[in-house]
Formats: sequence, C-alpha cells, structure tokens
Amino acid sequence: MRLLEREQGLDTVRRALDGMGADGTVLTAVTGTPGTGRSAFLDAVAAHAEQAGCVVRRARGSRLARGLSLGDPAAPLPDPTVRPLVLLVDDLQWAGEHALSALSALLDDPGQGRLFLVAAVCEGEFATETSGVQDVLHRADHVVRTGPLGPEGVGALLGGHGHVLSDGQVRAWHRATEGNPALVASLLERLDHAERPARARLLDLARARPAPWRLRSRVAAALTGHPDSVGRLAACAALLGGRAQTHVLARLAELDPGEADRAAGALASLGWAADRWTPPVLWDCVREAAEEGVGLTDRVRLHRRAAELLYVAGEPAERVVRHVMEVGPGDWTGAAGLLRDTACELWRLGDDALAVRGLRRALREFPPDSPRRGDLLTALADVEREADTSAMLRHVGQALPLLGTVEERAAVVSCVPLTLFLSAPHAVPELLEPAGAGHERRIPAAAGTGLRSARRSVPGRGLGGPLRLRGPALCTGGRHVPGQAAVSEPLPFRRNSPTATA
Repeated sequence: MRLLEREQGLDTVRRALDGMGADGTVLTAVTGTPGTGRSAFLDAVAAHAEQAGCVVRRARGSRLARGLSLGDPAAPLPDPTVRPLVLLVDDLQWAGEHALSALSALLDDPGQGRLFLVAAVCEGEFATETSGVQDVLHRADHVVRTGPLGPEGVGALLGGHGHVLSDGQVRAWHRATEGNPALVASLLERLDHAERPARARLLDLARARPAPWRLRSRVAAALTGHPDSVGRLAACAALLGGRAQTHVLARLAELDPGEADRAAGALASLGWAADRWTPPVLWDCVREAAEEGVGLTDRVRLHRRAAELLYVAGEPAERVVRHVMEVGPGDWTGAAGLLRDTACELWRLGDDALAVRGLRRALREFPPDSPRRGDLLTALADVEREADTSAMLRHVGQALPLLGTVEERAAVVSCVPLTLFLSAPHAVPELLEPAGAGHERRIPAAAGTGLRSARRSVPGRGLGGPLRLRGPALCTGGRHVPGQAAVSEPLPFRRNSPTATA
C-alpha cells in the first residue's frame, strides 16, 4: 500500500534512530485502527534503517499460532555492538505470552549494543487489551499513530491507480471510506476488471460489487475474541443500513442498555461507529457477512423487527420500506399503505426503480380481486408512465375493474397519452365519456391501507396525512423538483364531444 500523509511519524522514527547512543534500547510503538497502514509504515521504517546501515529483522504476530515468526529460525541474531539492530514487530497483539515475556525481559535488560525496536499494534482488537501488550505499550519511548487519510490523501491514492477525480468526487470517496486506506484499496480492487465507466459513477459501481475476500477476512478478524454482544450489535447495525439511535440497535440485537453501550464502545475502538453507520463501505462489508451468516428465519425476524423499530423511532419511511421489501410485512397490516405512499414520494423525488419495487411488493399483499389493488395499480401505472408504457397500459387495464366509481375510472383513463390510446384496452373508450375536464390530481389511499391504518397497527408515531400532488391521476409528464411547487398539467387529450374537445 502506498504510504501517504505519514511524514510526521516517519520523522519521529528517523530522529529516534539517528539519535541512538553507543548502547541502549529505544522502543517505538505504532498504533492505529484496522486498515490504516501500520504494515506499510513499518516497510518505510525498514527502508530508512537499511539505508542508515542498520541490520533489520522483522517479525509478525500470528493470530492462529499466537506467537512471533522471525523468518529463518536458524539464522543467528546479529551482534548489536557492531551495527545497530532494528527489530520490527507487526501485530504485536498476537505475539503470545511467551514472546511478550521475552520482549519485556529484553527491555528490562538490553545488554550491550544498540537495539531499535518498533512494535505495531492494532487498536480495538480484543488481544490488544491483554496485560502483556499493554505493558510493552506503556514502556514505549515514542508513539506514532496511523490515522485516516484526509481528502487530499484519498485523492492521491486514487490518482496513483489512474483515477483523477474532481474535488467533489474525491470528497464522496472520503466520506464513504472515512479516509481508511484499506477501504479505499478494497474499492479500487473491485474496479480492476471493470469497464471504464464515467468518473462520477466509479464509487457507486465499486460499492455495488461484493467486498473482496481480503477485506471480509480483516473484518472477521477484527471481531475475533470480542464478546458475542459485539458481533450481534455489529450485525444488527449493518442490517439497519444507516444511522440509528443506540437504544434502537439495542432492542434489535436484544441487548440490555449496558451491554449495548459496551458493545458500541468496542466497535468505536475499531473505528466503526454503529450509531452513525460510518464508514459506510465498512458497514457494507459487515452487512454482506451478516446476511450470509444469519439463517432465513432469523433474517426474516430481524428485518420485520427493524421495520417496526425504525417506524416507531420516526425514521424516514423509505428506510422502513427497504426492510419490508426484503421479507414482507408479516402481521403488520399497515405496511402495504406505507409501501404505497413511500413509493409515490420516491417517484416524486426521482427514484423510479425503488418506487416500482415498493408498489410491486405492496401488490403481493392482496389477492387479485381485492379492491385495494386498484389504488396500488393506479400508482404503479403512474410511475411507469415514462419508463415502461406497455406495463402502464396493462396496469391501467387491471386497475379499472377494481376502482370504486365511474368517475375514478374515467379520471385514470383520461390521462392515457394520445399516442398510446390506440393500444389501450377495449374497455377504455367506454369509460372516457363521463370524464370531466377539471379533475384535480390526488394520490388516493385505499380504505384500510393508508397511513392512518398504519398508525393504528404500529402506535407511537404519526406520519401526517396521505401524500397529494396536484393534477389529474396519471397526468404529470414530470415530477416535483425540490424547491418548486408541483403544478397541474392539462389532460393530454380529450375525446370529441359536446363537453370535451381534442
């Protein structure tokens, strides 16, 4: 990994190494959360030490063996009285009791010669809190912390891989990764075999692809050894998919407040903010692992419980709907109305794909002859008006027999564009005659499926009245733009008659 924004730490190490006397031991600790480049920092220290004429030996703690690997065990340690010995230890937290005791003894009695010891420790991992590791850290003469990169560092890392982006795009990458070099590298790895998309789409394309195995193994390793409550809170936070109050996470993970606070603190020490869902790319990876590791029954239960908790907590309806669409509403009778109203709002704001998914999911809750389907089919046709005209006509035809009055049917049919009228169902012309010229558009709420019904089903929160837009149903050629008022548009056509002219 390319080393960026680490000059201050490297200067500290260089001064300490260059200032060593004829005898003695200097201990420098390198700390940082997972993925912040501790190993890359040790590489830079090794390069400087070799240029300075030192003998460099490296060791790495083993998570499985709980010991230190010093390369060839038959190779004798050099005499530190001839040339300084620089010993670089990575992942000290996994060195094991025997190796940690040996290092402590060496620090107590360094003997003759010069020994420069640099030990890297991962913050937040369970083994870091053991007494042996903490004893070594407390003896450190210097401490260097590898923190996250700033936007300039992220931009330089992207530029090194051939992606020269605008300042705004770099800031988006920085927000998604919180400047963690390993997370940036994992996104770049997903783009290695992709076609060259537009620069503005690079981040979305990378996040849409599965997390590399290397990142997933790092995430799993970081949770190793922690109490089960930490993993449960992480999985539930990932499944919620966004910011959430700690008490909501606690109820979803079935933890008492004390357990939840301790688990959230353990995740925060890793650099993972469960309540703020940052960094997002990290939580994407945790969610993938959680969805694969949770059984179907538990997955259904968690998503339904998440929908109800978010609804009661007053979270935006689109967050609630995503969980309902995953597994269905179960016994929550108001979910179909919530799906429908949220879908109409999403369509109004420009998210056609999610709006269609929400309405199709709501339709699955009612039998084909249910009158409640008429309102949902009308809204679905409205969303499909520009994107899929054949589906729009099909859904208009399916909605007509389910609408309660001739006026409602006429208002829907009269808004079918003239260019599509010849392809409309045969029953459509018969319903046009009663259509008035001044229908005002509303997004109707079928009885029992609107937000009022949803409030009765899940008490504790009010969402306001049903969504309404001006203009006749199926008649707006555009959608609402934030900051502008929605406007009524004239009907696209009228039949030649005494009350309506083309």
